[in-house]
Amino acid sequence: MRKVLALQDTLLKLVGILPIYPAKVSVLGRPAKYLSAVLFTIAVCLLLGTFFSATFQGVFFLYTLFIASGDPNNHTNPILMGMQFMPFCTLNFRGLIVLFLLFLKRNSWTKLMKTAEVFLETCFPNNQDRIEVMRRARKIAVLLCILTVLIHSAWDVTEWIVFNQTLVNVTMTTGDIVAPLPMAYLIIYGLDFLTMMGYSATVIKNPRTDVDSYIYVIGSIIIFGSYGTVFLLPLVHVYEQSLGLSFSLHHLAIAVKQCLAVADKTDGQSNLNCRAFKGKTVIESVERLETSTNRHICIFHAVELIHYTRGFVVGTCTLLLSFMVLAR
Repeated sequence: MRKVLALQDTLLKLVGILPIYPAKVSVLGRPAKYLSAVLFTIAVCLLLGTFFSATFQGVFFLYTLFIASGDPNNHTNPILMGMQFMPFCTLNFRGLIVLFLLFLKRNSWTKLMKTAEVFLETCFPNNQDRIEVMRRARKIAVLLCILTVLIHSAWDVTEWIVFNQTLVNVTMTTGDIVAPLPMAYLIIYGLDFLTMMGYSATVIKNPRTDVDSYIYVIGSIIIFGSYGTVFLLPLVHVYEQSLGLSFSLHHLAIAVKQCLAVADKTDGQSNLNCRAFKGKTVIESVERLETSTNRHICIFHAVELIHYTRGFVVGTCTLLLSFMVLAR
């Protein structure tokens, strides 16, 4: 019977829903135990992720139902509105419950396959007839499995396309995608700098005299100091590239003007008007972009208290060294 459901059986074993070995884990070798543990962990993570998604959709379904029924300005039937969101909830719970039940009874899968094989032997005593029946059943099982995957994948893609068309166009500047970053930058830099100051004070007033303690403390200063300096260099580079962009655009506009001037001298009057119009359009576009880059400089900041520039990185090192000298 395993040959009939070979594709489904393999897929479920790869994600850990079914045991990969029919024997008990206690009698398996060490590599087999490790593999079983990894697949078991994958199955648990899959079920937990599905449970979280299903719970979220269920809470959202109840929230929509309660809000719709409690809003006096809402003239829509709350039951109908709740039923509109019901598929998002039931679809998640459908997969979760089926996989969870199969995972819960995973050790009974082998018994079920053996029982099915005995049943087939009883119904088809002739070996040739039994092989023919299993061959046709295997074709149907593979066809239905592939068909189910294709249909559901196409449905998922269609769902994403339909719902994404109604979403508001959100970019990194119009939305709140990068909103948590400034506060995170401030907290990370502040804690790293305080850590560096603490280890610097330890270097100055180290109660221990062994070399190992100094290696540990100085190594800690270098590590956390790199977080506040070396790891910030990509952010500084973005700022410097943004500053240089307007300068490059200015040179581009000048180069276009020079090319147009040379072409006007070499070519005849017939193409002069067309070239002048196109050249003017290009120059105006470049100059508008240059003005925009001058006004809107790309710079990373930490709640407007810290701006990541080259001077800030140098100032961090200078401040730390000054603290060590003064404390000394």
